[in-house]
Amino acid sequence: MRYLAHSDGFEDFLAQLNRVSQSIPEPALSATPASTVQIVGLPRSGTTVLYQLLARTGAVGYPSNLMAFFHRAPWVGAVLQQRLTGSDPTISLSSLAGRTPEPLDPHEFGYFWRRACGHSTNSLDQDLNPLRPADLQHDLDLVADVFGRPVVYKNFLALAHAPAMRRDLKRMLFISVERDPLDAAVSLLALRSRLGVPDDQVFGTAPALFCPDPRDPITTVARQIALLTRQQATCGFAVNSDSIVIRYTDLVDQPRRVISDLMDFLQCTTNRLNAVIPEKLPSGAGASRLPGDVPERLRKSIERTERELSHDGSEDAATERTS
Repeated sequence: MRYLAHSDGFEDFLAQLNRVSQSIPEPALSATPASTVQIVGLPRSGTTVLYQLLARTGAVGYPSNLMAFFHRAPWVGAVLQQRLTGSDPTISLSSLAGRTPEPLDPHEFGYFWRRACGHSTNSLDQDLNPLRPADLQHDLDLVADVFGRPVVYKNFLALAHAPAMRRDLKRMLFISVERDPLDAAVSLLALRSRLGVPDDQVFGTAPALFCPDPRDPITTVARQIALLTRQQATCGFAVNSDSIVIRYTDLVDQPRRVISDLMDFLQCTTNRLNAVIPEKLPSGAGASRLPGDVPERLRKSIERTERELSHDGSEDAATERTS
């Protein structure tokens, strides 16, 4: 699987496709649309594989690589996807940096969520006007009606918007995936190396007001992960009834139990659990993927950032030190 670059020609095609799709008359909404569910977490924390496993159950709706083409008319894409998948989708467990290879595999739906939340990039800095909550609710409810069951999305930007979503949107649930920050940082640094990401760029979700260290990707990744971990902690996922916390180690060691627990949380049922969910998932090579003292340097940089956050009482102080 290749990590495809941006293409202006294809972007123009998508824009035209969405303009045409938006002209299709919308169906009437039901009185009780199903829930909207958002998977959130650190980069490299297991969010993609959890997303794929949930899609495999057939018990939830989700935006696929096909549906993602219709990010301004998501219900249209959902109709096409529903006709192709029914309730028995075939989902791979392959991905590269969150991107999946097959047309009906889950998609992050980034264009939709950036527009909905008011972001021009994957930074938690809000730099655009978001959709009005009523318009976003309308889009989400249309999609939920098409699928006729809870619809799961993967949306890292929810780390910055969970309080507002709780306040302004109905039937919103959160699945927060937690991974040891050092393990996530090790995996992210290894992925950057594999993809050839330039040292002066952030890869994956960027914390608010965050600048990379142009000379040291180890510092960039360590601070990125530490700041996002703090942001995740502020969302209160562990103490709100609209949320459930999944630990990466449990997901890897006991994926069937994790998915069973999520079925209960989402009030879904499936008869495909043992057929489509592996007994165990590969956990990756961890720190052994990186040379020499790199894991130790990552650990020290994460701890230093955590001390700065504790001492100053805000993310801003630690973030400014990366500038």
